[in-house]
Amino acid sequence: MPAQREANRRKADELGATVVEEFTDPGKSARSADRPDLQRMLAYVKAHQVTYCIVHKVDRLARDRFVDVTIQHALTQAGVILVSCSESIDETPSGALVHGVMATIAEYHSRNLAAEVTKGLTQKIATGGTPSKAPLGYLNVRRHTPEGREYRTVDIDPDRATWSAGRLRPTPPATRPSNEC
Repeated sequence: MPAQREANRRKADELGATVVEEFTDPGKSARSADRPDLQRMLAYVKAHQVTYCIVHKVDRLARDRFVDVTIQHALTQAGVILVSCSESIDETPSGALVHGVMATIAEYHSRNLAAEVTKGLTQKIATGGTPSKAPLGYLNVRRHTPEGREYRTVDIDPDRATWSAGRLRPTPPATRPSNEC
């Protein structure tokens, strides 16, 4: 965040602009427009005379093409020019093309990453691992297949098993499936 903030301030200086307000939604996905500071920013530009909306990269603003178009429309309606510190977007036809391509790439990257994470978790579960950290009453453990490949799973924690979800003993994790079909 500090590096992005500094780059945005340098871009504002290049444009001869003054930063009057900053909007950030840490920990919120740019795949959604349902972000408190994004909504605050859209309301701000509608109510105040603002020349530029400076972002570090288009993917910091939106990672969904529909959300990007919605934001761009709201900015345009308010007479605000979207400026990226990292991409050559502007009001020209080629700048609009670059913006559209970068927004589409951001959406692709976000969706592809989600698919890859899902694929990895599915594979991890199929080979006997667990998809997340052990809940209370279990321990994270590393095991090895007969072939020597390491996998991570959970075991019952003898010291905390009675604390798990109000049960006397947690249910043991499923046994590791065999490699045979």
